[in-house]
Amino acid sequence: RMLRLPDRPVATGVLVLREGRKHQVRLMLGAVDCQIFYLKRIAIGDVALDPAPQPGAYRPLTKEEEKLLQIG
Repeated sequence: RMLRLPDRPVATGVLVLREGRKHQVRLMLGAVDCQIFYLKRIAIGDVALDPAPQPGAYRPLTKEEEKLLQIG
């Protein structure tokens, strides 16, 4: 996406968190005066998420994914 903000620079990036809390990314970047326009979670642990899921879509985890997330 192209954003046009003549009074502020625009940047994109990737942020990796090992443990997060609700709204942590927005709070951290807001503390250094960065405005967030778009966030996308691409993985949970070592499990990659579907890049374009339909609203409300879900699927069961595979046994391998359960092991990666240490479930059960």
